[in-house]
Amino acid sequence: MDAFINSDDFIDALAQRLRRPPPGPNSQNEMAPELAFGRHQGPLPAVVRRAAVMAVFLRRNGRRCLLLTRRPEHLPDHGGQVCLPGGSIEPGESVREAALRELAEELGPPPETVRVLGELTPLYVFGSNFWVSPWVGVLPDDYALAPNPAEVASLIELPAFRLIEPTIVRRTTITRGEVSFEAPCFHWSGDDIWGATSMILAELRAAIRQTAEGKSPHRRQDS
Repeated sequence: MDAFINSDDFIDALAQRLRRPPPGPNSQNEMAPELAFGRHQGPLPAVVRRAAVMAVFLRRNGRRCLLLTRRPEHLPDHGGQVCLPGGSIEPGESVREAALRELAEELGPPPETVRVLGELTPLYVFGSNFWVSPWVGVLPDDYALAPNPAEVASLIELPAFRLIEPTIVRRTTITRGEVSFEAPCFHWSGDDIWGATSMILAELRAAIRQTAEGKSPHRRQDS
């Protein structure tokens, strides 16, 4: 499966998979924090901020990885956390345009260098009041990234095949003030990736599995 995920055929197959409805909230909820109580699916408040993120693949030295960033500690929203490149949607932008712009601002690649494969299920990040639309894309092999230090403390490259391995999933304890709670997380290279980012990655993982196994929910119903 590793060889397939690292191939060009995988990207074409994943793009085809994402033309159909994505795996959806059930796959996202596998990684929901203990105190989420289903709020990531709404209902949305009367005033909500719109955002978009880009889950982008890059094949480096023949191995395909997923690009994540650690946010600088000083940022007001989710400072210090590991996340996907992304941010607020500006007036007049589509969610796709915002995801591509934010990727360019954080890591350097202009929109025309990104092959957009499709969209995952939006979810509500109640801690910061964002309604987030995740997109999936791929960069040319060995693309030279240029992380913006104002927005990226460090770059994390997660091998795509690791995302579908059961051993990457753990549980972590989160403390916010006097409140502590547990959350499932993806653990990679010393980092615990949790919250909305892990929920988006859980849906992407489901799509990767379905692609790699040649399956989709629609085909299973027909079998």
